[in-house]
Amino acid sequence: MNNVLQKARTTDSTIRIGELNYNPFSRELSNSEGSVSLEQRNLDILELLLENVGIPQTSEDIIERIWDSKFVSKNVISNRISSLRATLRDLDQTNDPNKTLITYPKKGYYLNPESVSILDIKKKRLRQEKRKRKI
Repeated sequence: MNNVLQKARTTDSTIRIGELNYNPFSRELSNSEGSVSLEQRNLDILELLLENVGIPQTSEDIIERIWDSKFVSKNVISNRISSLRATLRDLDQTNDPNKTLITYPKKGYYLNPESVSILDIKKKRLRQEKRKRKI
C-alpha cells in the first residue's frame, strides 16, 4: 500500500487521511465543510508522503524531490511539516496530526498507514444510487 497516490490516480479514487479527503486530480484537501487551498510546496510534500505511506522520508529526500536538490535548510522542511500538521489539525478535529503525520527522529517524516486509505468513488456513487432507488 506504499504508493497510495498512484493507486488512487489509477482507480479514479479519493484518498482518505484521517477524517479528510484528498482528491489527487484537483489536488484539494477537504473535510465535510469544504476544501482548503494548500501552498504548492506543502501539496508537493503531501503527495511525496502519499507516494511513500509508512516509509520515512528524510529532509534530504524531500529537498531533492521538492526543491530539485537546491540548497534548502532543514528548518524549512520542519516549518513545512509544521504547516501541514496545522492544516490537518484545523480541518480534522478528531485525529491528532502528530499521529497522522509522524516524525521518526533521525529518519524522517511519514504518513501513518493506519490513517490513510483509498475511497473508491465509483462504489460510493453506486451505493448512493441504490439507496435512492429503494426510497
